[in-house]
Amino acid sequence: MAIAQGRAPAPPPALVRACAARSGRTRVITLDLESDATSAHRVRTATRQVLAHWGLLTVAGVADAMELAVTELVTNAVQHACGPVQVRWHRRPDHVLVEVFDGSPVRPRPRPSAAGQEEAAEHGRGLALVDACTDAWGWSGSAAGEEPELPGKHVWFVCLLDSERRSRAA
Repeated sequence: MAIAQGRAPAPPPALVRACAARSGRTRVITLDLESDATSAHRVRTATRQVLAHWGLLTVAGVADAMELAVTELVTNAVQHACGPVQVRWHRRPDHVLVEVFDGSPVRPRPRPSAAGQEEAAEHGRGLALVDACTDAWGWSGSAAGEEPELPGKHVWFVCLLDSERRSRAA
């Protein structure tokens, strides 16, 4: 799967659509996914390709953190929402913002782990992992009466590219 940015003479592969959105120094790459068992693998591959395209694979801690966080969010969208999933990577001078859009309006809720059951649990740790490996995260849905950009909600996270992140990763 190839990630393209900007305008291409022919459409890129079926699942990938790159946007030439440049406002200031922001670059955006978009990936449309079907909600199926291959989505997590596809988004991990795409994340590495996006980071390589932007020259960010070697920024300490960023690639692994982004790959883990976006995989968790896409997995949640596939398991708990209905319909297709869209992922957007926004490159800014000092950080990367990643958004995962899904068709469910239901708020994402981190599950508290019960004492002694933490190791046995197979589900419910995704948002805790996102919180632990990113610099910020959150979500938003469409407000009543507003025309949403996409129906449902989007969950987002930020990974900083500055020296603070590099020193924390060391």
